[in-house]
Amino acid sequence: MQARGRALVLNVTKACNLACRYCFSRNEAGAMPPEIVRAAERAIPWEGGAPASVSFFGGEPLLAWSAIEYAVEAFPRARFHVTTNATLIDEAMIRLFRLKRFSFIVSVDGPEALHDAQRVRPDGSGSWRETLNGLLKLREAGLGRRVTLRGTYTIEAPHLAERLAALNELADRGLASAVALEPAEVPGSQYTDEDWARLAAEYERAVEHLVRRRLEDRPARWRHVEKVFRRIVRHDRHIATCGGGVGYFTLNPRGEIFACHREGDTRVGHVETGLDPELVRAWTSSRTVDQKPQCRTCGLAYICGGSCRYAGVANCGSLLCAGETDCRTRHLTARVAWQLASDRARRALFEPWLGKAKG
Repeated sequence: MQARGRALVLNVTKACNLACRYCFSRNEAGAMPPEIVRAAERAIPWEGGAPASVSFFGGEPLLAWSAIEYAVEAFPRARFHVTTNATLIDEAMIRLFRLKRFSFIVSVDGPEALHDAQRVRPDGSGSWRETLNGLLKLREAGLGRRVTLRGTYTIEAPHLAERLAALNELADRGLASAVALEPAEVPGSQYTDEDWARLAAEYERAVEHLVRRRLEDRPARWRHVEKVFRRIVRHDRHIATCGGGVGYFTLNPRGEIFACHREGDTRVGHVETGLDPELVRAWTSSRTVDQKPQCRTCGLAYICGGSCRYAGVANCGSLLCAGETDCRTRHLTARVAWQLASDRARRALFEPWLGKAKG
């Protein structure tokens, strides 16, 4: 398979105004210069000659607003997306967001107390109220429906039901249309069987919260469970988790090209030299379930779509390895989705999920 890009992630800065306790990104000053943005178009072979979508990531990408403005001009036909903590949004940003119909992932870790325990400023103070203010600005600008709230939990303190409840309540207020809740991936972490049993119980409790919402005729949102539920009910075979290193590439301020937005040991080239064929080949030959030995023997493989390759590299040094946290949480997601799909009454409650896009 030859890599031809469709999606570009610009890690426009490593700087951040927060110091979240689980963050994998290094906090470094500096922003992506215009010449690096320009070089992305020629350094990577693109379907149609240019990226179809451009996402801005960091650090906190809004700290590099001039780089975002430049990229929007450089790729006028692209769809635009930003992952942000939403604490820095101002009127100038809102104007561009509306003009170019940006979509957003906003990091919110649940209710104020849980959020502020993890998503802190450098002085240790919480950021929940500033993030809420940013969400209110997006809603007032008519952009609330284009927001996904992304919560992050740790295995040590999951509190899934509480986080999920708070995020769904924010979405009920028109501040978002979708909710995601995922584990912090901490390379090298070791968890016990008791830790995983406790997390399994948390997943069960969180899904019961969604059931209660549906019984009250309220929307129930949890993106990853929704997607797996659809695959089960529709009998969709899902052969891969992402297009990293195949149709999806990331660029950092130094001009390095990565297969994954989290960077790490996923470098596949540089804008001055283009893509490295050998490094890219490793990604194109490890993308699908059938290419991964651990996944081939798993009964959930075509529901899950296979392990995250970044997690494999970070945890055991191989694109073909399934990182423990990634693999186990995928299994928990599949288990609760299967429970909803296999029970006739509960499946009927969640029929609205089937009206959403395939995935």
